[in-house]
Amino acid sequence: MTIWNKVWPTNKAPIKEEIERMYKCAYYFDSSFFKPTDLVDFGIDFHRLKEFGEVDMKKDLPKLRQHVQKLWDRMGQAQRTIFLYSYFNQGCQYLSSLLEDLERALGGKGGSETKEQYMLGRLLEVVRKKFPEDLQDKLDKGFGKEWAK
Repeated sequence: MTIWNKVWPTNKAPIKEEIERMYKCAYYFDSSFFKPTDLVDFGIDFHRLKEFGEVDMKKDLPKLRQHVQKLWDRMGQAQRTIFLYSYFNQGCQYLSSLLEDLERALGGKGGSETKEQYMLGRLLEVVRKKFPEDLQDKLDKGFGKEWAK
């Protein structure tokens, strides 16, 4: 996936990595999200999930896509929020990097935070303030740090 692709639920044909991220966001937020039927429906590697918190789905993409709507419906508001926010944050980081490259291409020094990059950072803060309180608490404790830097 590139950063500009639409993600679920807008994109009704998600890629495998997106489905795995969706499950990972839900499971990381609440480990009771796991159901034994997930082993069959998604082909989840149970050992990797329980031991390392890694979501690895063995099923083929067409079979995974059949279960995505049910997965999304099982997710709570905070789980859906962190899933979408993970891509939003990634996009902001990507834009920030592009702004720095653009500044260099236009003869600037780069390396220092531009007002545009500052605005992106503030946008992330504003969006995050609208999150459910339980999600904000988890983020403050390091939850989702791989996406919410």
